Amino acid sequence: VLFQQVIFPSLNTVIRDHNQLAAELINRLQYTSS
Repeated sequence: VLFQQVIFPSLNTVIRDHNQLAAELINRLQYTSS
């Protein structure tokens, strides 16, 4: 139970951070290429 309580929330945060980084990178690439 401790494993699920600790690992899953941190995984969700990591995934969310990566999604934000990817979105920012894509936005910058589109901005610079246009």
